[in-house]
Amino acid sequence: MDGTLICTRWTDPVNYPGQELREWWEITSIENGVMTWKALREKEDGTTYVVTFTMQRVEED
Repeated sequence: MDGTLICTRWTDPVNYPGQELREWWEITSIENGVMTWKALREKEDGTTYVVTFTMQRVEED
């Protein structure tokens, strides 16, 4: 993590054996218990699109 940039890497031996997978996300907001990330992704045809990921904080009893 560097500022609002999150970089991750992991392996998935079942679906992608022998490969290291990587993703880059930008935290766009953290407000009222909700965190939103966004990232630019590329399709197989070379076109790009923006994907967002939203997480809501859950309080444990």
